Amino acid sequence: MHSKFSRQSVDKCQALYRIIFTDSFYLLNNKGVNSMDLSSRPISRQASRAMATAILVAALGLLGPLGSTVAGAHGDNSDPAYLHLCVNAATGDIAVRSATATPRCNHSDRSAIHVPLNTVEGPAGAPGAPGADGPQGPAGAAGADGADGAPGATGADGPQGPAGAAGATGADGAPGAPGATGATGADGPQGPAGATGADGAPGATGATGATGATGATLLAGGGPLTGGAITEYVRAGAYATNAVQANAAVPVPTNGTLSNLVIAVTSAPGIAESYVFNVLVNGLGTGVQCNVTNFGVSCDSGPASHAVLIGDTVSLEAIQSAGSVATVVNFSMILTPAV
Repeated sequence: MHSKFSRQSVDKCQALYRIIFTDSFYLLNNKGVNSMDLSSRPISRQASRAMATAILVAALGLLGPLGSTVAGAHGDNSDPAYLHLCVNAATGDIAVRSATATPRCNHSDRSAIHVPLNTVEGPAGAPGAPGADGPQGPAGAAGADGADGAPGATGADGPQGPAGAAGATGADGAPGAPGATGATGADGPQGPAGATGADGAPGATGATGATGATGATLLAGGGPLTGGAITEYVRAGAYATNAVQANAAVPVPTNGTLSNLVIAVTSAPGIAESYVFNVLVNGLGTGVQCNVTNFGVSCDSGPASHAVLIGDTVSLEAIQSAGSVATVVNFSMILTPAV
């Protein structure tokens, strides 16, 4: 059954709980050390917490729901697995009894309770400060080698080491294929002239070359002039003059051009007198002409020219002024063949 306690008993239980749990870990009651119980006997924090909780719970009438037993006087109970609490009926004092304590709860006590020590656990206290590190234990045996790790990244190239000693000369290799012909080098400076060589043997006569173009032909002639107002004709290729043009005309041998008429007389015509000379082709004037006047004794036709065909006739006409004197005339002109 459950027992009910006075307000005074409840206050005593609370005071005892605080003393047991928070101060000295020795069994105390509200009046000090109880010489009948576990006087000056240290107990663990767990036991102190269990006893204080049991006392407080019994005082509040809550022990029943936690599974603890509340009964009448049972001073003969000596089970060490229980915490024995006795409440004095006359004074309201609470005493804690162990299994070997003397005296146990007696019949004059108002009530007796016992709580299993292995079922009551209070809330966890705040963690204590970490203890100092213990001394280092002996070194353990070396573990087995672990599996090889993955290869690391290739490190940067180190500095170049010193050159090694020269190795022995190897055997000659097989000849390589001929290389491509290189570019022609620049001409070197000309060397000194060599000695003149001996004359070679005469070569064979070469083939006859093609006939060259016909060269220019010189047409020339001359004859005496009577003087006075008269016209006479001078023949080319002879020394002769004639009063009839047809008698002095000479045919040309090729197609070509007449040019470069040159005249020379042995006597000048005189003051204000003249000799006029004209080249005639087929009896007609050609523009190739020149004049000897006054005291002159020669003249030429300059750049004038006239084309002729093979077979045309050529003659030189001499017109003399009225006061001119008799003389002898000589002439020449060039016939250039056509190409």
